[in-house]
Amino acid sequence: GGPQAAIGARLWHVGTGLLAPVGQEFADEIFMGSLEFSDVDTQGISRVKGFVTPRNQIRYESERMVWTPGDGWESWMSFIRQDIPIPSSYTQPLVVHMITEGCGASETRLSERLVEHARFKGGGENSKQGRGKKMKGPFLSVEPVIHDVSIATLETLREHTAKADFICPDWDTALKISRLIQGTVVKVSGSNLHPKLMGRYEIFGSQSNFRSVYKLQGGKYFMYFLPVESGAGRWYIGPTVGSTTACMFLDTDAPSPEDCKDGVWKEYSSFTSQWLSNTNITVERLLKDVAILDSKHERRHFSIVRGRMLMQTSRNEVYNVSEIVYDDQQRKIRVVSRQDDMEASDEFFLHKSKPIQKIKQLMRLCCTCGIPWKDEPCDRVPWEEVVDSIAGQVRAQMVWKAVVDEGTGKVYYWNTITDETVWDRPPELLRVSRSLETSIRSVRNMRGYVTPLDGSNNITDERYSLDETPQTVLPRCAKLLGMKRGVLAVRKGSKGSYVWDSEDPGRILVVPALQVPVIDPTGAGNAYSAAFGVNLARLLRSRRVSRRMAIMISACRATATGGAFVASKGMPAVKKSTQEWLEREARSP
Repeated sequence: GGPQAAIGARLWHVGTGLLAPVGQEFADEIFMGSLEFSDVDTQGISRVKGFVTPRNQIRYESERMVWTPGDGWESWMSFIRQDIPIPSSYTQPLVVHMITEGCGASETRLSERLVEHARFKGGGENSKQGRGKKMKGPFLSVEPVIHDVSIATLETLREHTAKADFICPDWDTALKISRLIQGTVVKVSGSNLHPKLMGRYEIFGSQSNFRSVYKLQGGKYFMYFLPVESGAGRWYIGPTVGSTTACMFLDTDAPSPEDCKDGVWKEYSSFTSQWLSNTNITVERLLKDVAILDSKHERRHFSIVRGRMLMQTSRNEVYNVSEIVYDDQQRKIRVVSRQDDMEASDEFFLHKSKPIQKIKQLMRLCCTCGIPWKDEPCDRVPWEEVVDSIAGQVRAQMVWKAVVDEGTGKVYYWNTITDETVWDRPPELLRVSRSLETSIRSVRNMRGYVTPLDGSNNITDERYSLDETPQTVLPRCAKLLGMKRGVLAVRKGSKGSYVWDSEDPGRILVVPALQVPVIDPTGAGNAYSAAFGVNLARLLRSRRVSRRMAIMISACRATATGGAFVASKGMPAVKKSTQEWLEREARSP
């Protein structure tokens, strides 16, 4: 992991080493000097040939993690998968503290090797010293540092957190994990697929024929994968909520969000290996995309976007559909597009399998968009009601904020304009939520329904806003992380931290933060987590104090360590401020 974690652990334990890869050009005197000043063993820092040390900045804005990539970031995924040797002096640790992004990088393999090696060296069932008694391995401490929390990262992370004795995420990560719903996932692979997008995609919604939609965020865009009956599936790519760009079908198995730009949407063609501009697509969001017709030579694609039906041709051009005429004799469809006093038409043949169902589906789509079917007018579904409800919902959320009362742990609501506070959910929030639900239900009942491909994280349901307190978030987070035993500590910056113990699940320990001037918060969370893990391991193994007291002492020492990093610049100042705090605590009654 990082140097701050190693220094935080070293403040409480003499023999501390750091396992970390660096690029071959690495020569950071401040980095190495701080470690050597703290007496951290640096034998585990290995130079990886052919790589530049990736640099990135992690900061927090209102308890939300913000990543800023720097030099070497483009090779990050390859870099973190490089194995590095483990020095012989590291092979019997008391504690293994792993900082991980949950993507299965080399730090997870290193931790597993350390744990297994220590258990083998310490004695096993077949060894002489281990025969007849169960030997304990090292204490495993895990600190998840995750930018995008999804079912994919949770599954990878759970392989290690299920074995952990101590887990220490920040509040934002714990909150996102607690919101995840365990369900079906699809494993997506491809020879040219972008490395960041490999893995498992979580279910996000379903279309009218109940096919699942899977999504994963890549940068500021979302990748969608829609399985089809043949099992091949289709790729879609779209922006996050709030953009004016549509989500489009991609005829490729290797889409990459980094190649997309803001503005007019571009579609990637696997035939020309180029991004082709579709100037007619500049809409708020895709509400449904379905391919239901075959042309003579290839399949064409229809999209419904904000009450409009669009047709994508073989030349990657997109037109508004004005009229659809069905020829019952030849079982073909003529699609008419009128635009700027010009008319164009194209013919499609129905799928051979289940043609009646396809006709009904197409009729529902036409009614949804207000497109004439067989020259007969259709009523348009009242999209305006749904849009107004969404707008009202957003406005209400901007005015009212749900706040957790630190004393009771209950949720109250704060009006950011009038400064009013109420315990009951404001009528505006209930009204927009119910109105939206009613509108969606009416659309489903009237014409068949559509499901938004929407990456929004806005929480408006009663069950979420009332449940997102430490008393509910921590137990749910621990369950989703697969914790069968151990301690979960969640950091919340200036608000302190919350601690949950599997052996006393009904109690949440609230640890206030030190009130110190913020000089340099870099690495304070890493130092807190490592210090907590080291102290907890030592106190639990010594059995000199009760388990509850061991947790409380560890939390206080970790808080002192994190506060020292926040209020100090440079390692000498960290060490000095930590020592001063300990001396004050020793003198206090």
